[in-house]
Amino acid sequence: MLASPFYADFVVDGEESGVLSVSAGPSNMSMPYAIDGILNGIEIIRLNSMGSLGSKHCGGWVVRNWPKGNVGAAVPLVAAACLLLLAGWSKLPTSVSKVILKHGNAQFLVK
Repeated sequence: MLASPFYADFVVDGEESGVLSVSAGPSNMSMPYAIDGILNGIEIIRLNSMGSLGSKHCGGWVVRNWPKGNVGAAVPLVAAACLLLLAGWSKLPTSVSKVILKHGNAQFLVK
């Protein structure tokens, strides 16, 4: 019986078709009444020949070709959102002269 999670890492050299089949099943060493197979999570990373992760272009190409005209419109929008948050933020009153605390049937006066 497996009393703790089992983690396994695999590296697979994919075929030319690009299809990867994943399956989960019970272990042959499991007890007959507790045979079950659960796949809780999977992470698939594709490496290509250029050394980047799953894209035909590397990170430098993406940064160089990022549209620069949209940044000018985003800055005022972020500034306006910050101003709205600051204007809507109200401070809670902190000067309380006395507070009555109720605990069960007893009342306490705190100054």
